[in-house]
Amino acid sequence: MNASSPFEDNPQSRQSDPSDKNVTDWVDYIVAYFVAVQRYLRISFMSLHADRKAAIEKRSTLFLPLAGFSLGLLVSLLLALTQFIWPLGIAVLLVGSIELVLLRTFVPESIPQCRELLISKVSTSASGNIFVLTIVFMLLRMALFYQLLSESMSLLTPCILILISISLGTWIIPFSISFAVAHDEKARWINPNHPLTKKQLGYGSLFLIPLFLLGTWSSLSYFAPALIATAVLTYWIMRKLEDHDVEITDTHIEGLASLAQVVFLLVCTIDFSFLKQLSE
Repeated sequence: MNASSPFEDNPQSRQSDPSDKNVTDWVDYIVAYFVAVQRYLRISFMSLHADRKAAIEKRSTLFLPLAGFSLGLLVSLLLALTQFIWPLGIAVLLVGSIELVLLRTFVPESIPQCRELLISKVSTSASGNIFVLTIVFMLLRMALFYQLLSESMSLLTPCILILISISLGTWIIPFSISFAVAHDEKARWINPNHPLTKKQLGYGSLFLIPLFLLGTWSSLSYFAPALIATAVLTYWIMRKLEDHDVEITDTHIEGLASLAQVVFLLVCTIDFSFLKQLSE
């Protein structure tokens, strides 16, 4: 009598194969979401099995927009909660410090090619200038958080604007890697092992629709100019990089994401009352 596999003899086992595969796929997608969250963190909390690692890491790219939104929501909630415990200035600095240490939702040290923009490569003081630029951009962003929260009569509007700024900043990362081409196997974002098609980007970005509607409802007068300014700046920088035939790297993508957040928040804090004075 020939020995055979149970999957060959038992028809019920054959029928259970599709459902088992579907369950495995759903589990992989859930794990891929947390892997996407981990890619925005400076610490590692998940280890994958070798046989599923490549597939899950590839799928995690699809969840990068949603993962960035999730961390933005976390930062916004922390800002809303900590100011009930500490004074607003201390609460903002505390949340900003936690974000800078643990999260990659804001990476000011990676302003696009800041070494070349600030000073020549041959100079030994370039690293010092990059450090200064990091501190300046981080303090500016914290000041914008403070300004939004201190000027508003409620927490809802500034927290929504902060949530949108972080969500847009982190969304620029998958947006950029869906258009850019690179071949760096060790890159964190842009490499051939974790591609993202434009169709996948569209599906992964559906959450932006209710988020934009929420921004329109809460403060259209601030949200619309900030969104337009951020979109124009992002498009202009990407076109300049393309015109100069620059090879896109993680430095460009993270820098663009950081700069977009600062511009969005900066426009949100503009006092448009001067327009009424000019019209009178």
